[in-house]
Amino acid sequence: MTLDDRIEALTMNLELAARDIETLKTLAQQDGENIRALARIAEIHDRRIPHVPPEAKVLMPAAIERSVWEYFSGKAEQKGVDLSERLTEVLKRDIEINETLR
Repeated sequence: MTLDDRIEALTMNLELAARDIETLKTLAQQDGENIRALARIAEIHDRRIPHVPPEAKVLMPAAIERSVWEYFSGKAEQKGVDLSERLTEVLKRDIEINETLR
């Protein structure tokens, strides 16, 4: 291998390395933007949650099976309360049981 061949090979390697560095730089910038976006979402979420008063009712869409909905709707109707109130009672009782068993 001649000196010119070696210089040409080194030049090619440098060009490839420079291209790889530019690619990595672009990817790092995209990662930084994505991380900043996630940080903004987390910040908004953290600000929103603590500002909900303990006594406030929070609308939280949930998907439940029809049989479960029918069961608790019937129980709520028997007690003369709305379904949300009945489900809240059941969930609070479940939390108490779980905390006691810890």
